[in-house]
Amino acid sequence: MKQLALIQQQLAQLIEVGNIVSVNEATGTYIVDIDGASTTELVATAPRAGSNKSGDLYEPGEQVLIVCPCGDLRQGIIIGAINSKLNPNPTNSKDVKNYKFEDGSVVSYDKQDHVLNVQAVGAVKVSAQTINLAADNITIAASSTLNLTADTLSIEADNGDMNIDGVSFINHPHLQNTGDHFGGGVNTNKPSKV
Repeated sequence: MKQLALIQQQLAQLIEVGNIVSVNEATGTYIVDIDGASTTELVATAPRAGSNKSGDLYEPGEQVLIVCPCGDLRQGIIIGAINSKLNPNPTNSKDVKNYKFEDGSVVSYDKQDHVLNVQAVGAVKVSAQTINLAADNITIAASSTLNLTADTLSIEADNGDMNIDGVSFINHPHLQNTGDHFGGGVNTNKPSKV
């Protein structure tokens, strides 16, 4: 009977649900509250944990699912988070993959509309040896300032124009000085491609 009771207890404790109490950022381990009792520091699964790694620490208050080998909570492993009324799923569509951050930044992909959306509250920084952008249409819009800095700048286009403060780069004329025999006071023709 004692053996049967022990087996039943182990089975009952194989899976636990609790809330993250504290995070050890250095070791990536957690203390979890389960019905008012705190665990020892528990590890958590990760998408990748070899030479290629991924990191995304849980936060205090998150509800998590714990698997306990042999029903021993001291060996418990956090295998994932569980949505709740306090922290519901950030998407209501099976077609949208959504990652929402606490500060309001969002990274999402809509596989139905084929749209990758990045909304950052702060800055977006990309650093690489070479960056290539290729698309049918590219639009860059800055509400304040757009800065381009390079040792060499090359812009090539078969058609188009550039307008700065309402002045066309391709079609702008120049007003000549007055009073000479070279046509003073008359606008020149637009710049030639030759």
